[in-house]
Amino acid sequence: MTFLSRLQLVILLGIYLYLGTVKIPTDVAASFNDLIAHGVGYLVLMCSGFFAFPERTYTLRLFFAFLAFSFLVECIQYFLPYRSFSLMDMVANGSGLLLGVGLGWLLLPLFVKLRFGFGVKN
Repeated sequence: MTFLSRLQLVILLGIYLYLGTVKIPTDVAASFNDLIAHGVGYLVLMCSGFFAFPERTYTLRLFFAFLAFSFLVECIQYFLPYRSFSLMDMVANGSGLLLGVGLGWLLLPLFVKLRFGFGVKN
């Protein structure tokens, strides 16, 4: 189960990298809904990180690793002619990560209980 959770996390990171570097219509990129999508996306990423690394000691490491990943994607966008670096995207990503930390801390005990309740050890 841990292997599949970690594989899912790697696939999710690949999808986010792809979506962060492809050309998208400018009217979509500049909308408020885009910021909500950033926040929700990184909330999902943080929760996925909790399931892939269920020990609470990884929380801070995951948060900063995903924040660094977000910064890396924004830096890549700076060099793409059809994208741009956006501080507001970083704020939305960070907000999503913070919400994900809260949600992950709430759901992690339930996830661990379900995981061991079904007899899955690893």
